[in-house]
Amino acid sequence: MSGLTEINAAKTSTPHLYNLNMDAQLSGIVCHLLHPGENKIGHKDCDIILQGPSLLEQHAKITFTEQEPFGSFLIEKLHPDARLLLNGDPETEVAELHHYDRIMFGTTQLYVFVNPNEKKVLQQDIPAPTHEMAQMEIAAHAGLEDRGDLDQNSQQGLIELIQAVEEANSMSEEMDRRVKFDIVMLSPQARGLTAGQTEDHVRMRNLDSGLEWIWPRQKFLNRKFAMQEMFEDFKEGENWQLPDEQDPFTETPDAEVYIGTSNLSLESLAYHMALEIALNITDYRDRKIGVLNVTLLPCNENGSPYTVEQDKFVDDPADLLNQDLHFTLKIASISGLPPQYADMYVQYTMFFENESNRSAVISDTSASELNFSKQFSFMPLTKEVLEYLSTGALLLQVWGKQRPPKDGSLHKSKNTKQMIKSELMVLASAAPNEPIKKTVDIAKVTSQMKMHVTEKKLARLEEKMAQFRKMIEMAEKNQKPRIHVKILWDVLRAPTPEVADQVMTLIPFDNILGK
Repeated sequence: MSGLTEINAAKTSTPHLYNLNMDAQLSGIVCHLLHPGENKIGHKDCDIILQGPSLLEQHAKITFTEQEPFGSFLIEKLHPDARLLLNGDPETEVAELHHYDRIMFGTTQLYVFVNPNEKKVLQQDIPAPTHEMAQMEIAAHAGLEDRGDLDQNSQQGLIELIQAVEEANSMSEEMDRRVKFDIVMLSPQARGLTAGQTEDHVRMRNLDSGLEWIWPRQKFLNRKFAMQEMFEDFKEGENWQLPDEQDPFTETPDAEVYIGTSNLSLESLAYHMALEIALNITDYRDRKIGVLNVTLLPCNENGSPYTVEQDKFVDDPADLLNQDLHFTLKIASISGLPPQYADMYVQYTMFFENESNRSAVISDTSASELNFSKQFSFMPLTKEVLEYLSTGALLLQVWGKQRPPKDGSLHKSKNTKQMIKSELMVLASAAPNEPIKKTVDIAKVTSQMKMHVTEKKLARLEEKMAQFRKMIEMAEKNQKPRIHVKILWDVLRAPTPEVADQVMTLIPFDNILGK
C-alpha cells in the first residue's frame, strides 16, 4: 500500500489531526497521525512539521497516553510566545483534547483533533467541524460575533478578514515592522452617511508613534498581498526592505485621516429659530474627542440676520411651506482635539448639494478659529425640504493629518512582538466583561436640541398668554365688551410684545369694537 493509502486506513482507528481550509474541498487533505508519547509540532526538528506566520521551531506538543477508556491527550505550548488557540480561546496552560476539538497553530494552521476511540466509546454523533465554524469561534473571542445585521456572505467576509488581520500581525511581528492591525466597525455617520449599515474596516496603528490610519477592507487586502511577498523574501533571506512609498506596512505622513463627526440637528430652522450650540466631535468609536461651535441663523435674502423686532418664529413648521427660507450656517471654532492632529478642516454636504463645503485649514489644535460661514436659500420651501429640516441631521466631518510625537518612539527598547505582548497583558489585567462606555449619545444630543425648541415654544406661548391677559384687562378698563377678531389675530401673530402693544392701543379708541 502507498503511504497515503496507509494513512487513510489508519485514520479510522488512530488519533490524528486533519486540516481545515476555507475551500471545503481542501479540508481533510492534510493528516498527521499521533503516536503514543510526545508529538512535537513546529517548523523544525519536530514530529509534525507546519509552516506559516507565527509558527515557532518548537511550537507545541500533544502528549498521547494510552489508557482506558479511549486514551488521554494533553496539548501545551513549548514556548511562551507560541500562539495556540483551542476552540477559539488562547491556551496558556496544559489543556485536555477531546474528539473534534479545533486547534489553531500560529495564525494560519487550523486543524481538527480526531479521536476515533472516544467517538466509539461515547457513541457521539457530532457534526464534523467546518472552517467557518472554527473561524466564528475565533471571531467570538475577538468580540466580533454579534453581527446579526449581516447576511451569510458578509458574515463569512468578516471571518476571512479576521484571519487576514491575524496573518498581517504575525508578519509584522516576525519582521519587526512595529505596526499592529485591528478590525474596527465604522457606522454610516463615521463614513459621512446619514443611513446604512455598519461596515468593517482595518486600523493600522504605528506602535512607535501611536498614530493610526483606518483602511477600507479592500485597501488592507491589497496591502496584505504585498506584505506576503515581502514576508517570503524575508524568509528566504533575500533583500526584503522597500522604500517607504512602496512599503505595505507604512502610510505616507501626508495622508489625510478622518478625525470625527458632529451631528447637527436642523430642526430649529423648521421653526425659523436661531440656534447656537457646542457640538461634541466623536470618533469612530463614538467617543468624544473635541467640540465644534456652530450657529444656525435665519436671515433675509441678503444674509442679514433678523433683529428681535423681526423675529419670525412659527409655532407650526407647516406655516413655512411655500415661503422663502434663508439661513446662514456658521462654524465658528473647533477645540479640544488631541495634539497629534494638524492641518484640520471641516466639511459637510447640505441636502440639495452635489459637492461638499469645506472650511479653511487650521495648522494645529491651538489655532481653533474657523469662522466658516455659508448662506443657504430655499425659494420656496418645499414639503420635502421641510421634512429634512424637521427630522434630519447634517453631518459635520472633521479631517486632518497626523504628526508624530516630538519625543519619538514610545517603546524604543522593545520590538514589535514585545510591544504587542505588553498591550495584551494590559488588556488581560483590565476588568473582565467591562462594557465599552460611549461618551456621546447621539439620541441624547438630538433630544437636547428638541428641548431647546420646546423651551422656545413655551416661552412664546407664555408671552402670548400675557399679551391676551393684557388685552382683556385693557378692554375691561375701557368698558369694551367685545374685541374684534382682527385685533385678536394681530395680537396672536405679533412677533414681539412691542408689536402686540401697538395693536392693543386701538382698543380704547375704536368705537366699532365695543358696539
